[in-house]
Amino acid sequence: MRENNVQVGPEVDKYVSEHDNLAQMCVSVSIDGKIAGSFAVTDPVKPEAARVISYLHSINITSIRVTGDNWATAAASAKEVGIDKVYAETDPLGKADRIKELRVRLYNSYRGGVSGLRLPSSTSNFILVLNAD
Repeated sequence: MRENNVQVGPEVDKYVSEHDNLAQMCVSVSIDGKIAGSFAVTDPVKPEAARVISYLHSINITSIRVTGDNWATAAASAKEVGIDKVYAETDPLGKADRIKELRVRLYNSYRGGVSGLRLPSSTSNFILVLNAD
């Protein structure tokens, strides 16, 4: 809206902020340069996602989400299902690079090379990279 010189009041900012924190995207509508309304839309988390992540945790698998979503949306949806680590606002090339980096770090951690993923000492633990976009 601001890019189009439409004044956005504090109540609209508050509405947008509240919904961002709930993993919802807000759409605002203007008519003749004034805000006419706003509404929130969401891409709901699949019902089984929390169960799957819970199961992975029960067998000592750490979950990581690499996504193009904004930080607020990514953090809210990760919290909802229990994902351990989030990398957000990542473009497709960045996602591929992040996954490669995590693979190398994981491989090296098992070989005793690089630490940093803070993996438990047991070799039965590994990382699952989730790319939800």
